[in-house]
Amino acid sequence: MGGAMEDVRELLAEYGQVHNDELPEQDRHRLLVDVVAALILRTDPDATLVYRSPYEPAVFFELAGRNYAITVTTAVGEDAASAARVAMTARERDLVPGTRWVLICARAACQEIGDDVSAVLRAQGVLLGRDHLEAAVCDLAPLTALIRATSGRQGHRIPHCTSSC
Repeated sequence: MGGAMEDVRELLAEYGQVHNDELPEQDRHRLLVDVVAALILRTDPDATLVYRSPYEPAVFFELAGRNYAITVTTAVGEDAASAARVAMTARERDLVPGTRWVLICARAACQEIGDDVSAVLRAQGVLLGRDHLEAAVCDLAPLTALIRATSGRQGHRIPHCTSSC
């Protein structure tokens, strides 16, 4: 039990660095990808991590026999919708057919993405926001469970909780 709690503390510390405004955006993105990869590795130890541009899929894993790819964006506010649009274009170019796509807007709430972009995202994959990521980082719910619960849903409320740590 102590080891699991220590893992959560380490992940929380790493996640906290993402919000350090003194870090360059590229370092922030790399930290977020590391955090997401660590969360996926809790469920799928064979997950693959590939550092690419901030708009391209970076974490690849299998869940219940289906391949997934995760794109992580650090954009906030109005930039979150623009980043989501760019990520959708990269997804279309980079992913093989049949791969389920997940976009994590790690520093934005899903509501900041805008209804028009959210509707397109839901048709193409799974949209998770800051609240989802924080719930997983705090070990309130596994990230893979949040992805599974949100997949195919019309809304994008957190299935298991509504608050962060």
